[in-house]
Amino acid sequence: MSNFSTIYNRRNTFSVKWDMLDQIYSLEDTSDVLSMWIADMDFAIAPVITDAIHKRMEHPIFGYAITPEEAKTALSSWALNKHQLAIDNEWILFRQGVIPAMAEAIELFTELGDKVLIHTPVYPPFTSIPKNLGREVITCRLTEKDNGYEVDLNFLKSAYKKG
Repeated sequence: MSNFSTIYNRRNTFSVKWDMLDQIYSLEDTSDVLSMWIADMDFAIAPVITDAIHKRMEHPIFGYAITPEEAKTALSSWALNKHQLAIDNEWILFRQGVIPAMAEAIELFTELGDKVLIHTPVYPPFTSIPKNLGREVITCRLTEKDNGYEVDLNFLKSAYKKG
């Protein structure tokens, strides 16, 4: 289990999130800014991950690597155990990030001018990537409820009927 209560000072560690605040937000004084990004967390990664990194670093050569089949098996096993979703390892493709993978999927499964439906609020590139690829973005706002958000099923059905 990870420690989520230790506070780490990440300023002056070459962190885009913390060391470029003045440029990102066009501010002269960022001493009182609390930078809260989704994909750049401020807690330590799990010890099992650092252990694996240390083990890999024991070998002095870092060339191009393949993704081991065990990675796919771990992912498909997790999906089955956690969500009762059976995934064939051959279906799994690894990409260098969510944004490149999303762009590739949009290019593969849609044509110029097609509609892409997204739920908001969402990470801004989820809106800009389809637009930049010449697709029309349809927004289905998530509705805030007691303990989270829900999909507006009526809007969703209507959007799919319109095509």
